[in-house]
Amino acid sequence: MGKLMTLFVILLCVSCRAPILRQAITGIIVDGTTDKPLPQATIYTYDGTTELAQSDGNGRFLISPVRDTHMLFPGEERGALAPNSDKICIKKTGYVNDTIFIFDTIYKKTIDTIQLDVVALQPLIQ
Repeated sequence: MGKLMTLFVILLCVSCRAPILRQAITGIIVDGTTDKPLPQATIYTYDGTTELAQSDGNGRFLISPVRDTHMLFPGEERGALAPNSDKICIKKTGYVNDTIFIFDTIYKKTIDTIQLDVVALQPLIQ
């Protein structure tokens, strides 16, 4: 009986993992002229209100996945992403902002990750 109860608890915990609404997003931000990595470029939601990540010293960034943690009741449907959450905005002082459609077919996708590869920001002309 004890082993059966332990197995039941383990199966219950494994099946309760929150489904992913959007995978993690990774990429590298570089200067569009020199191809050198751009540290501290900031990635925002499309509307610019929420900072999602910042590039490190090598221009790399990681945006965490979005999980649906809402418990479903009979008849309810799984949640959806907010409007325009399929886009991100990348900003860095001295560079032109870039907006990226993250579900574009050119990006490599796995079950857990969307890989944007290299994003080149163009310097502002002075």
